[in-house]
Amino acid sequence: MVGLALSVALNPLNSTMIAVALAPLGRDRHLSFSQLAWVLASYYLAAAVAQPLLGRIGDRTGHRRLYCGGLAVLAAGSALAPLAPGLAGLIGARLVQALGSSALYPAAIGLIRHEVPMSQRTRAVALIATAAAAAAGLGPVLGGWLVALGGWEAVFLVNVPACAVGLTAALLRRGGDPTPAARGCERRSPLDTRGVALFAVAMSAAVAATGTGDDAARWVSIGISVCAGALFVCWERRAPNPFIDVRAIGRRIGVSAIYPRFAVVNAVYYAVLFGVPTYLTQIRGLGPAAVGAVMLAVSGVGALATAAGGRAIERLGTPRVMLAGVIAMSTGVAVFAVAGAAIGLGLVIVALGVLGIGVRLGSLALEVSLVRVAPAATIGTASGLLQTARYTGTIAATVLLGLVFGTNLGAGDLQLLGVVLTALCALLLAGSVRSQSGRR
Repeated sequence: MVGLALSVALNPLNSTMIAVALAPLGRDRHLSFSQLAWVLASYYLAAAVAQPLLGRIGDRTGHRRLYCGGLAVLAAGSALAPLAPGLAGLIGARLVQALGSSALYPAAIGLIRHEVPMSQRTRAVALIATAAAAAAGLGPVLGGWLVALGGWEAVFLVNVPACAVGLTAALLRRGGDPTPAARGCERRSPLDTRGVALFAVAMSAAVAATGTGDDAARWVSIGISVCAGALFVCWERRAPNPFIDVRAIGRRIGVSAIYPRFAVVNAVYYAVLFGVPTYLTQIRGLGPAAVGAVMLAVSGVGALATAAGGRAIERLGTPRVMLAGVIAMSTGVAVFAVAGAAIGLGLVIVALGVLGIGVRLGSLALEVSLVRVAPAATIGTASGLLQTARYTGTIAATVLLGLVFGTNLGAGDLQLLGVVLTALCALLLAGSVRSQSGRR
């Protein structure tokens, strides 16, 4: 299970550790920042679209096959990146990387659902969540070491031995995938290509909205995303073999409530993760090292909270842990809203730590809930869609920061961001209280 968790951590690791490699990569390949932005955006876009699709493939063909295939594809993309001749080659390699790493989370959740005893599933999910949280936070640190030791190429090449170890361990493990009938799904049902296409357009337009500095283009992209998303839902409701069975999700109240909550939790988290460093740099004048040290409060403390969250869920249950997480999130962002422009650096660190605890407890409670309530036959699709909800929250956070911070960041903008995020947390809190009351 430890090997499975470390493999799953490769997805968030590859999404964050490349940040410190962009400058040397740009100098070496003579690429502007706007061109390098596509190297980043291509990974996020491919991951957002691919995770539910690959989860569906895992449901149809077997999660162990998907896991091994994902590691092999990730290793191939990582090995090709340093050899890529130009920008198009780099983007292509990142797309291959994203496809490979996107297979790992839905495959891992599928393996947990089908192979881990029910009494151990919560701890298994907590272990995976802890590894992913730690990887996201430590990615820039590890990336800095790798660039110092071996140049920007090392950020890509480090994946090759990691994938080889994970693939070898998976192949040596006894047992195989259960048959499609044992998983409760039909292996030969045709793939819903129209649904996949509409889903890809909706997510692509949403990502494009975050990558443009033109307000008109941003709102056009948002409009396209909303229209494509609405067409996607309409089509999936009547498709004979839907890519994502929105009818089944709607009938299962427990499942349908997880995705929007997960998106909001991540919107709050990434708004702070992206917004506070910008504020500290431009308004407070802190250097990169100092900003990184401050932001460790949200990522480091959050990883520790995830590690302890599994035992808390076993003792208290997911609704209570979710409620505690939302209360902590609300407290953290309320500090920014109340303290205002005069907020001290120490209070910023405290607020980030409390927020990190809340985000990780809330995220873990939602992940465990999904494993418990999602149908076994579609657990791969359901878990992949959960990661798409994460990316949706990230996109929403980026758009929100553009609206709140605007073109000229002011000293009071952090307070305004805190007010908006406190309102979002209030919605989460109302849903969590309602869920807790429903259990009594």
